[in-house]
Amino acid sequence: NLIFDTPSYVENADGPILTRAMQERWVENYLDDEALRHDPRVSPLQANDFTGLPPATVITASHDPLRDEGIAYAERLAAANVPVRQRNWEGYPHLFPSMGGYVDAAFEALDFAAEGLRGAFETGNPET
Repeated sequence: NLIFDTPSYVENADGPILTRAMQERWVENYLDDEALRHDPRVSPLQANDFTGLPPATVITASHDPLRDEGIAYAERLAAANVPVRQRNWEGYPHLFPSMGGYVDAAFEALDFAAEGLRGAFETGNPET
């Protein structure tokens, strides 16, 4: 969602790690047409139908401006009967899974992602 209208964008506008201003600059560099922000090929949450999408594992963090978008994506997938695993880590910022060696939760998140991949590769379903 490149509209920046979720509560997590307001709550976490000043970071840490990722700020709303950083995201807005990135989108300005990525898109030269404001209307494309509503195109589901650019902003998947704008899609009307999630049926047939591949299984997914979604990791979110409470102090991440993208948190609500990740949760909404997982909810939309589940509503379309797409196998999805979603977990939110409280107290962590954007990119926390890359902080292994400093943050124990990073390893938990990576294990969660690996379990989903393993399940998807073995059975086509990340939940198994």
